[in-house]
Amino acid sequence: MNILFLSSSLPRYENDSQILFVWEQALAWKKARPNDMVHIIAPHDHKAKKEEICSNIHIHRFSYFWPHQWQRLAYPAILPNVKRNPLLILQLPFYFLSELFLSIKLIKRHKIDMLFAHWIMPQGIIAYLASKWTKTNYGL
Repeated sequence: MNILFLSSSLPRYENDSQILFVWEQALAWKKARPNDMVHIIAPHDHKAKKEEICSNIHIHRFSYFWPHQWQRLAYPAILPNVKRNPLLILQLPFYFLSELFLSIKLIKRHKIDMLFAHWIMPQGIIAYLASKWTKTNYGL
């Protein structure tokens, strides 16, 4: 089975202070089902690689604003960032569409069988829309 985890945060580099729960869940999935292909989609950060494979887990990062150094919505977390700088709300539609389009692209390219969203908003909505568009199963 091929699974795609949709996330709004993921450690960007070694020793990043970002919370590890999505990464740990993907590792646990891979350990329990070693034959499954595990993919994670997360927001890009100018300090992170756009694509990488770590522990046999494929990580795909989507850019949502240009230039990349202006991407300030995702890390450390969306809500605190918007509270700190309300203008960041203008990046939200680009974030949403970028994650949706990359999700659809990855579903088709890697023949994803299941989407797993970590939050109802925005990943749950993105998973729902991508699953309807591609006829893929999803879960929250």
